[in-house]
Amino acid sequence: MKKFIRVLVFSMLISMNLLTVSHARSIFETLSKTSSQTSSQTSTQTSSTTSYKTVDGFYMVETDSYLNTVEPSTVVLPEEFREMAVDGYSLVYNDEFIPAEITLNKNIMSITPSGSLKDGATYQVRIFAGDDSRYAVNLKAYNLKSIDFSRETVVKIPANPEKGFNYPYYLVIPRNADKSEIKRLIVEPNNSGMVSDVLDLHAELAKAGVTGASQSGWVSEMLQIPALMPVFPRPLQEWWDNYYHTLSREVMLQTTGDGVRVDLQLIAMIKDAQELLAANGLEVEKKVFMTGFSASGQFVNRFTVLHPEWVKAVFAGGFTMYPAESIDGNILYFPLGIADIKEIAGKEFNLEEYKKVAQFVFTGDLDRNDRIVETEEDYNAYDAKVMYNLYKTEDCMIIWKTKERLINDLGFGENFQFHIYEGIGHGIPSAASHDILEFFMKNNGDEIVKINAHKDAGYWNPEELPKPIR
Repeated sequence: MKKFIRVLVFSMLISMNLLTVSHARSIFETLSKTSSQTSSQTSTQTSSTTSYKTVDGFYMVETDSYLNTVEPSTVVLPEEFREMAVDGYSLVYNDEFIPAEITLNKNIMSITPSGSLKDGATYQVRIFAGDDSRYAVNLKAYNLKSIDFSRETVVKIPANPEKGFNYPYYLVIPRNADKSEIKRLIVEPNNSGMVSDVLDLHAELAKAGVTGASQSGWVSEMLQIPALMPVFPRPLQEWWDNYYHTLSREVMLQTTGDGVRVDLQLIAMIKDAQELLAANGLEVEKKVFMTGFSASGQFVNRFTVLHPEWVKAVFAGGFTMYPAESIDGNILYFPLGIADIKEIAGKEFNLEEYKKVAQFVFTGDLDRNDRIVETEEDYNAYDAKVMYNLYKTEDCMIIWKTKERLINDLGFGENFQFHIYEGIGHGIPSAASHDILEFFMKNNGDEIVKINAHKDAGYWNPEELPKPIR
């Protein structure tokens, strides 16, 4: 009871800015240590059912449990904790308090950190019992401790600036991924479809997408390959200069803040995921499958031009960037082309690798989103003028067919397949669920293979879904 009162009083003083957290911690543990020393006989009797080693006045509790770096963790304590009266808890790392919600139901403890924990670091949970005895549990934190291939695993990997990414990402390892003969990641940039300064909102939408509501989730489930989706922001504040979901010019030119070079951050995430999978017995190829639609389709188009050495095959809704410096005398600056790619990306265009990437790009015959006008978030006045010079119309179907012709004229017809789904506007047709599986399965090897894609956007026949070789 005395510790409960102390916790209550200290919490009130901290909230009133009359006491710092570190000062409160020092006073609290000094008082607790004194209490435990004066009642050591009682503490020993309370702990008599288990033999504990004592360190710094704490009974050390052994457990096989561990912490997840971002998600709630469950820790199984010895049976005697079922009936134990507990006044409070704390989570500590390197002798510093870590904000976390900790609850105890019988002998099952739930720990939810308010922020991300450090992968591989050891934390200590301290338990203050009502009889003034104190317990400590050392727990190691993991992004992913192990993979159970008998079931699906969904893990959120926290931001890791030391490894090159300032935002988290989701990794899904489907059931039987170890048995699939296709050993690649499927990567889809997140596309929230809305602006918000709350990154957790974009994280929830990304999780929903990669676990089944997106094309990458579908491919992951059906082909039994791991899927990765980053959690890039799409802020409300100054949204026109921060359209990360399309990999816009303004985004690529940022020099300060967490959003600098999100293209390189995605590569860092891919490397991290590949290392994590390899450490758990699943080796995957360096080159990835990529998919996206609308904003994320633009991201994929642009990323593939910038970094073709990382991409095996693309299945994307929309096409916006040409692998050329100019067409018909029109200089194509990023994001229309590669005239200033060295300035934008710090590297030359890799023509050899780009020609190895199989690309299926699609639109709907009722889609009116392929505009050739200046926009606040993506195209400037010069871009709009160039697009009009190239297409000479605002008819989206004529624009699409012109794009296909220009790609063929540039010499990339062998690795591109343009397709129009009939009977759909700006959306992903159910027929694409057939075609994306067939396309990736047939373009997993050395040859670039075009498929006989469905025309009817509404086509769906589960009996005709391709069966991957396992």
